[in-house]
Amino acid sequence: MKTLIEIQDFSIAYNDSEVLLKAKHLTVNEGEIVVLYGDNGSGKSSLLRAICNASTQWKGEIFIQEKSIKDWKNKELVKHIAFISTETEYPSLLSTKDYIALGRYPHLNWFGKLQERDHAIIQNYLRECCIEELSNQSISTLSDGEKQRAKIARGLCQQTPILILDEPSSHLDVKNTYATLELIKLEREKENKSILFSSHEINMSLEIADKVWYIYGGEVKEESKSDFLMNKELHKKLYGSAFQLNL
Repeated sequence: MKTLIEIQDFSIAYNDSEVLLKAKHLTVNEGEIVVLYGDNGSGKSSLLRAICNASTQWKGEIFIQEKSIKDWKNKELVKHIAFISTETEYPSLLSTKDYIALGRYPHLNWFGKLQERDHAIIQNYLRECCIEELSNQSISTLSDGEKQRAKIARGLCQQTPILILDEPSSHLDVKNTYATLELIKLEREKENKSILFSSHEINMSLEIADKVWYIYGGEVKEESKSDFLMNKELHKKLYGSAFQLNL
Protein backbone atom coordinates (compact mmCIF):
# COMPACT_ATOMS: atom_id res chain seq x y z
CA MET A 1 0.00 0.00 0.00
CA LYS A 2 1.42 3.36 -1.05
CA THR A 3 2.10 5.90 1.72
CA LEU A 4 1.00 9.42 0.76
CA ILE A 5 1.87 11.19 4.03
CA GLU A 6 4.76 10.20 6.29
CA ILE A 7 5.95 12.11 9.36
CA GLN A 8 9.20 11.35 11.19
CA ASP A 9 10.76 12.80 14.36
CA PHE A 10 8.37 15.75 14.21
CA SER A 11 7.99 18.55 16.75
CA ILE A 12 6.32 21.94 17.05
CA ALA A 13 7.79 24.46 19.47
CA TYR A 14 7.00 28.09 20.27
CA ASN A 15 10.62 28.50 21.32
CA ASP A 16 13.63 26.25 21.84
CA SER A 17 12.52 25.16 25.31
CA GLU A 18 8.73 24.84 24.97
CA VAL A 19 7.66 21.91 22.79
CA LEU A 20 3.94 21.99 22.04
CA LEU A 21 3.71 18.72 20.15
CA LYS A 22 5.89 15.86 18.98
CA ALA A 23 5.50 12.69 16.96
CA LYS A 24 7.91 9.83 16.26
CA HIS A 25 6.29 8.28 13.19
CA LEU A 26 2.89 8.78 11.53
CA THR A 27 1.51 7.68 8.18
CA VAL A 28 -1.52 8.09 5.94
CA ASN A 29 -1.79 5.48 3.22
CA GLU A 30 -3.52 5.62 -0.13
CA GLY A 31 -7.30 5.41 0.19
CA GLU A 32 -7.16 5.60 4.00
CA ILE A 33 -9.31 7.73 6.31
CA VAL A 34 -7.41 8.85 9.42
CA VAL A 35 -9.06 10.76 12.27
CA LEU A 36 -7.04 12.97 14.63
CA TYR A 37 -8.19 13.37 18.24
CA GLY A 38 -6.94 15.83 20.83
CA ASP A 39 -8.08 18.43 23.34
CA ASN A 40 -8.56 22.07 22.37
CA GLY A 41 -5.17 23.75 22.25
CA SER A 42 -3.28 20.45 21.99
CA GLY A 43 -1.85 21.28 18.57
CA LYS A 44 -4.19 19.53 16.13
CA SER A 45 -4.55 22.53 13.82
CA SER A 46 -0.82 23.26 14.00
CA LEU A 47 -0.03 19.71 12.92
CA LEU A 48 -2.46 19.81 9.99
CA ARG A 49 -1.14 23.19 8.87
CA ALA A 50 2.43 21.87 8.96
CA ILE A 51 1.48 18.92 6.74
CA CYS A 52 0.03 21.38 4.22
CA ASN A 53 3.14 23.59 4.39
CA ALA A 54 1.04 26.41 5.85
CA SER A 55 3.34 26.70 8.88
CA THR A 56 7.11 26.86 9.39
CA GLN A 57 7.19 26.42 13.20
CA TRP A 58 8.17 22.76 13.19
CA LYS A 59 11.16 20.46 13.00
CA GLY A 60 11.61 16.97 11.62
CA GLU A 61 10.55 15.39 8.35
CA ILE A 62 7.26 15.44 6.44
CA PHE A 63 7.02 13.51 3.19
CA ILE A 64 4.18 13.94 0.72
CA GLN A 65 4.11 11.10 -1.81
CA GLU A 66 7.65 10.15 -0.76
CA LYS A 67 8.99 13.65 -1.45
CA SER A 68 10.08 15.96 1.38
CA ILE A 69 7.64 18.81 1.85
CA LYS A 70 10.65 21.13 1.88
CA ASP A 71 11.20 20.26 -1.78
CA TRP A 72 7.63 20.98 -2.88
CA LYS A 73 6.71 24.32 -4.43
CA ASN A 74 3.38 25.54 -3.07
CA LYS A 75 1.89 25.91 -6.56
CA GLU A 76 2.51 22.19 -7.09
CA LEU A 77 1.65 21.05 -3.57
CA VAL A 78 -1.91 22.42 -3.88
CA LYS A 79 -2.43 19.95 -6.72
CA HIS A 80 -1.72 17.13 -4.28
CA ILE A 81 -3.27 18.35 -1.00
CA ALA A 82 -6.55 20.18 -0.44
CA PHE A 83 -6.77 21.76 3.03
CA ILE A 84 -10.12 22.75 4.50
CA SER A 85 -9.52 25.02 7.49
CA THR A 86 -11.77 26.18 10.31
CA GLU A 87 -10.62 29.75 9.61
CA THR A 88 -12.45 30.11 6.30
CA GLU A 89 -14.05 33.46 5.47
CA TYR A 90 -17.19 33.78 3.34
CA PRO A 91 -17.07 36.95 1.19
CA SER A 92 -20.59 38.31 0.78
CA LEU A 93 -19.93 39.29 -2.85
CA LEU A 94 -19.28 35.68 -3.89
CA SER A 95 -22.03 33.30 -4.92
CA THR A 96 -21.81 29.73 -3.70
CA LYS A 97 -20.73 28.59 -7.15
CA ASP A 98 -18.02 31.27 -7.41
CA TYR A 99 -16.77 30.35 -3.94
CA ILE A 100 -16.49 26.67 -4.88
CA ALA A 101 -14.81 27.63 -8.18
CA LEU A 102 -11.82 28.91 -6.16
CA GLY A 103 -10.84 25.26 -5.80
CA ARG A 104 -10.06 25.08 -9.52
CA TYR A 105 -7.50 27.89 -9.59
CA PRO A 106 -4.41 25.69 -8.94
CA HIS A 107 -5.20 23.97 -12.26
CA LEU A 108 -5.81 27.04 -14.44
CA ASN A 109 -3.38 28.33 -17.06
CA TRP A 110 -1.76 31.75 -16.77
CA PHE A 111 -4.88 33.39 -18.27
CA GLY A 112 -6.75 32.23 -15.15
CA LYS A 113 -9.95 31.52 -17.03
CA LEU A 114 -12.24 28.61 -16.20
CA GLN A 115 -12.67 26.20 -19.09
CA GLU A 116 -15.61 23.96 -19.94
CA ARG A 117 -14.02 21.08 -18.01
CA ASP A 118 -13.64 23.27 -14.91
CA HIS A 119 -17.31 24.28 -15.01
CA ALA A 120 -18.29 20.61 -15.32
CA ILE A 121 -16.18 19.69 -12.28
CA ILE A 122 -17.68 22.56 -10.23
CA GLN A 123 -21.21 21.53 -11.18
CA ASN A 124 -20.47 17.91 -10.31
CA TYR A 125 -19.37 18.75 -6.77
CA LEU A 126 -22.25 21.17 -6.25
CA ARG A 127 -24.48 18.20 -7.01
CA GLU A 128 -22.52 15.66 -4.95
CA CYS A 129 -22.50 17.96 -1.93
CA CYS A 130 -26.25 18.59 -2.27
CA ILE A 131 -25.98 22.37 -2.67
CA GLU A 132 -26.73 22.68 -6.38
CA GLU A 133 -29.87 24.70 -5.70
CA LEU A 134 -27.76 27.22 -3.74
CA SER A 135 -25.40 27.95 -6.68
CA ASN A 136 -26.44 31.59 -7.16
CA GLN A 137 -27.05 32.39 -3.51
CA SER A 138 -24.49 34.48 -1.62
CA ILE A 139 -22.13 32.15 0.25
CA SER A 140 -22.39 34.35 3.35
CA THR A 141 -26.15 33.69 3.67
CA LEU A 142 -25.87 29.88 3.87
CA SER A 143 -26.49 27.95 7.07
CA ASP A 144 -23.55 26.42 8.96
CA GLY A 145 -24.25 23.00 7.47
CA GLU A 146 -24.53 24.42 3.95
CA LYS A 147 -21.30 26.40 4.37
CA GLN A 148 -19.51 23.25 5.52
CA ARG A 149 -20.68 21.42 2.40
CA ALA A 150 -19.55 24.35 0.26
CA LYS A 151 -16.09 24.24 1.88
CA ILE A 152 -15.81 20.53 1.18
CA ALA A 153 -17.00 21.05 -2.40
CA ARG A 154 -14.32 23.71 -2.90
CA GLY A 155 -11.67 21.34 -1.56
CA LEU A 156 -12.90 18.50 -3.75
CA CYS A 157 -12.73 20.78 -6.81
CA GLN A 158 -8.95 20.80 -6.39
CA GLN A 159 -9.08 17.10 -7.32
CA THR A 160 -6.15 16.14 -5.13
CA PRO A 161 -5.28 12.63 -3.92
CA ILE A 162 -5.06 13.98 -0.34
CA LEU A 163 -7.82 15.81 1.52
CA ILE A 164 -7.16 17.36 4.95
CA LEU A 165 -9.97 18.82 7.04
CA ASP A 166 -9.64 20.69 10.33
CA GLU A 167 -12.70 19.82 12.45
CA PRO A 168 -15.23 19.56 9.59
CA SER A 169 -18.10 19.01 12.04
CA SER A 170 -17.33 22.08 14.17
CA HIS A 171 -20.49 24.05 15.10
CA LEU A 172 -22.75 21.54 13.33
CA ASP A 173 -25.75 19.76 14.81
CA VAL A 174 -25.95 15.96 14.89
CA LYS A 175 -27.81 15.69 11.56
CA ASN A 176 -25.32 17.87 9.68
CA THR A 177 -22.37 16.16 11.38
CA TYR A 178 -23.55 12.77 10.14
CA ALA A 179 -24.15 14.21 6.67
CA THR A 180 -20.64 15.73 6.55
CA LEU A 181 -18.94 12.53 7.69
CA GLU A 182 -20.95 10.47 5.20
CA LEU A 183 -19.83 12.84 2.45
CA ILE A 184 -16.18 12.31 3.48
CA LYS A 185 -16.69 8.54 3.41
CA LEU A 186 -18.38 8.70 0.01
CA GLU A 187 -15.50 10.63 -1.54
CA ARG A 188 -12.99 8.06 -0.29
CA GLU A 189 -15.07 5.25 -1.77
CA LYS A 190 -15.57 7.00 -5.12
CA GLU A 191 -12.11 8.44 -5.68
CA ASN A 192 -9.84 6.45 -3.33
CA LYS A 193 -8.70 9.67 -1.67
CA SER A 194 -6.48 9.69 1.39
CA ILE A 195 -8.33 11.73 4.01
CA LEU A 196 -7.02 13.11 7.30
CA PHE A 197 -9.38 15.06 9.56
CA SER A 198 -9.52 16.24 13.15
CA SER A 199 -12.65 15.78 15.22
CA HIS A 200 -14.17 15.92 18.70
CA GLU A 201 -17.02 13.63 17.65
CA ILE A 202 -15.44 10.38 18.81
CA ASN A 203 -18.25 7.91 18.19
CA MET A 204 -19.44 9.32 14.86
CA SER A 205 -16.00 9.87 13.35
CA LEU A 206 -14.78 6.39 14.29
CA GLU A 207 -17.55 4.90 12.16
CA ILE A 208 -15.79 6.07 8.98
CA ALA A 209 -12.13 5.95 10.09
CA ASP A 210 -9.56 3.28 9.25
CA LYS A 211 -6.91 4.57 11.62
CA VAL A 212 -6.56 6.94 14.58
CA TRP A 213 -3.99 9.56 15.46
CA TYR A 214 -4.41 10.80 19.03
CA ILE A 215 -2.63 13.40 21.14
CA TYR A 216 -1.75 12.54 24.73
CA GLY A 217 0.89 14.18 26.89
CA GLY A 218 2.02 16.40 24.04
CA GLU A 219 2.70 13.48 21.68
CA VAL A 220 0.81 12.30 18.60
CA LYS A 221 0.54 8.52 18.40
CA GLU A 222 -1.01 6.20 15.85
CA GLU A 223 -3.19 3.13 16.28
CA SER A 224 -5.34 1.03 14.02
CA LYS A 225 -9.07 1.52 14.49
CA SER A 226 -9.46 -1.96 16.01
CA ASP A 227 -6.63 -1.42 18.52
CA PHE A 228 -8.03 1.98 19.50
CA LEU A 229 -11.49 0.48 20.01
CA MET A 230 -10.13 -2.21 22.33
CA ASN A 231 -7.86 0.06 24.37
CA LYS A 232 -10.16 0.98 27.25
CA GLU A 233 -7.28 2.14 29.42
CA LEU A 234 -6.37 4.66 26.75
CA HIS A 235 -9.98 5.87 26.61
CA LYS A 236 -9.87 6.56 30.35
CA LYS A 237 -6.64 8.52 29.99
CA LEU A 238 -7.96 10.58 27.10
CA TYR A 239 -11.58 11.14 28.09
CA GLY A 240 -12.12 10.07 31.70
CA SER A 241 -13.43 6.93 33.37
CA ALA A 242 -17.07 7.67 32.45
CA PHE A 243 -16.40 7.67 28.69
CA GLN A 244 -17.88 4.88 26.59
CA LEU A 245 -17.70 4.16 22.89
CA ASN A 246 -21.11 3.50 21.35
CA LEU A 247 -20.29 1.74 18.10
